[in-house]
Amino acid sequence: MKPGFGCAIGMVSVNGKKPAELENYLFDKYKIHSVSIEWENIHGVRITPNVYTLTENLDLLVEGIERFAKT
Repeated sequence: MKPGFGCAIGMVSVNGKKPAELENYLFDKYKIHSVSIEWENIHGVRITPNVYTLTENLDLLVEGIERFAKT
């Protein structure tokens, strides 16, 4: 457990949009790989950054989600 090293997992959803639409948008526009999940009451896109993910990469992810939400 060293500062600067770690990982996370998150799920993102956008009201009125299907998870697969966000997954495709992130890959097509930003080359960000994610996994859309629609199972029982779980609907969203799984994002799993790791120790090699740079802050700049996370900024790009946020930009992509924000732009997608405005479409």
